Amino acid sequence: MAHIINGKQVAATVIEAVKQAASDLERTKGVKPGLAVVIVGDDPASHAYLGAKGRVAKEGGFDSIQHTLRRKGRKRARSPGGLSEQYASIHAIPAQLPLRSILMRIRSSR
Repeated sequence: MAHIINGKQVAATVIEAVKQAASDLERTKGVKPGLAVVIVGDDPASHAYLGAKGRVAKEGGFDSIQHTLRRKGRKRARSPGGLSEQYASIHAIPAQLPLRSILMRIRSSR
């Protein structure tokens, strides 16, 4: 028999638990969790997906920053210098790469 769950209610419960854990960590150890979101390229889906990650991290009590690397033509995206201070309090960095163009090149080479 199938069991229907309320996804919004489950998400709210998880976010509340993360908030409490982040608060406890900061109170007991003096460490505030940090998330840096790195977006490479201009894919709107990547911006939406990782933008949501950053918003939820902030909602969960994390420090969160977003860093966008633009690609121009076939050149590689490069990170500007001077980010080490910004990333000093970061504990996780999810990155969304422009895999669609890579997959299309692999597909067309077959």
